Amino acid sequence: EESIFRGALYRHLRGRVGVWLAVPVSGLCFGVMHGYSGVLLIPVITIGVCFAMIREWRGSLIPTVVAHSLHNATVMSIVILIFGALK
Repeated sequence: EESIFRGALYRHLRGRVGVWLAVPVSGLCFGVMHGYSGVLLIPVITIGVCFAMIREWRGSLIPTVVAHSLHNATVMSIVILIFGALK
């Protein structure tokens, strides 16, 4: 995902329309790709926007890969804790 959305797509958009439009558009594409609808789409778009801003701020994909991995690990840990507590 990072290679596609922050690597290819964001870099392409940034070169064509600038940072201020590239960030929300790449975040929106990231969110829509995940297949959520309605209110559930908002946090995914938001995290996509945050990852794009990290990409712009740091100028590299490595920080976005780390941030995405930490986010996924945190969400997975919460899910495991919740389901473990339900047993």
